[in-house]
Amino acid sequence: MVRLSVMFSIVIVCWNKRDASRACLASLRAAPPTTDHEIILVDNGSSDDTAAMVREQFPHVNLVSSSTNLGFAGGANLGAAHARGEQLLFLNNDTKVPPGAIDALAAFARERPEARIWGGRTLRPDGRINPTESLALPTLWGSFCVASGLAALFPGSRMLNSESYGGWKRDTVREVGMIAGCFMLIGRRFFKELGGFDTRFFLYGEDVDLNIRARERGARPLFTPHASIVHAGGESSRPEDMWTYLLSAKLELARRHLGPVRGRLAAACLIRGSQLRSVVLTLAAIPIRRLAPKRDIWRVVWSRRALWSACAIADPIAGHLPI
Repeated sequence: MVRLSVMFSIVIVCWNKRDASRACLASLRAAPPTTDHEIILVDNGSSDDTAAMVREQFPHVNLVSSSTNLGFAGGANLGAAHARGEQLLFLNNDTKVPPGAIDALAAFARERPEARIWGGRTLRPDGRINPTESLALPTLWGSFCVASGLAALFPGSRMLNSESYGGWKRDTVREVGMIAGCFMLIGRRFFKELGGFDTRFFLYGEDVDLNIRARERGARPLFTPHASIVHAGGESSRPEDMWTYLLSAKLELARRHLGPVRGRLAAACLIRGSQLRSVVLTLAAIPIRRLAPKRDIWRVVWSRRALWSACAIADPIAGHLPI
């Protein structure tokens, strides 16, 4: 007899990157959560043999295939539509889950039900903390600091890296502006009430948008340091593509959620910040040759400004996607 529901559904979206998906699923199989669960992997129009690998090596996984790349938002929504869990755990396919991490996050959610969205700590493969799993909501100043590179130059500064809570070591329970979709737990019914992720965000920004809409309905996203995963975080993607999608998403978020005046100001901050970064790197790379790769990246990003400054990008860029 097939069970109608489980405690939670782990939803993983992938686009190619067979080996990353294999490693993620292997980590879950090696130390599965003790909480009643199911695993759903959405093959988002992959051109490699990811689907065949899942069928052969992980027959317990519910494989959901899309004929086209729906983007992260569309793929995640597709996975959620097939879920039976009372809660949804969205997990990136380039993550590895240590023993006990998911059980710890599930226990935290039971202890703090008022949050309605929960997340844990993500570590880079070398053990460094990845601060992008829990961020403050977008502001004018934060937008400029991210685009101009000030946030990257001064990661520990509360003033210059406010969006990533500069200086916070991710060692305390804390209410945050948003929990990233790479390791996010949310009730399935609440997710449905919100309409899921907005598919107008092809890549990046969909989780910020969801958290903002959730907060409008009373959610108070909570971070716990007691549930940690390892997240490669787009290491195999081209930086110029990542920044193109990211800036496009940030501009769309500003237009939607900051109001007409502040939205236009935020857009100006992002555009001028990106221009400043490109100019500074061009000049700095003359005496400091090691900056040449970054200069080249930002030349490409700035040359694409007509693309990313117009609206949220809804399609792949020349076949290159950092997911």
